[in-house]
Amino acid sequence: MNEDPGHPKLGLALSGGGHRAAFFHIGVLARLAELGLLRPIEVISTVSGGSIVGALYYLHVKNLLESKADGEITDADYVEIVRAVEQEYREAAETNVRASAWTILAGRWWLSIGRADRL
Repeated sequence: MNEDPGHPKLGLALSGGGHRAAFFHIGVLARLAELGLLRPIEVISTVSGGSIVGALYYLHVKNLLESKADGEITDADYVEIVRAVEQEYREAAETNVRASAWTILAGRWWLSIGRADRL
């Protein structure tokens, strides 16, 4: 644990709240990336919907850290990471909405047949 008072740890907390919160978190990540504040983050704490965005962000950061030396990493890399997270989350959310529509239609079909037929 870093106890140096001149270099406090910087953490990021992403709360729950479904898709609305997830998109809000992506917006916050984008602004932090623009300000150059994502690189110094050492700890991420997430819950519920924030965990989806947090995990996706972490995977991209992990790939970046494994593919480039520390001295080669720039703030622009973090901006690109957030763009990728936004695109992937947006695509997943759109797919999920379409899938849930089919589930609703299938559920209505199930309700339209009689009990005896269901058995």
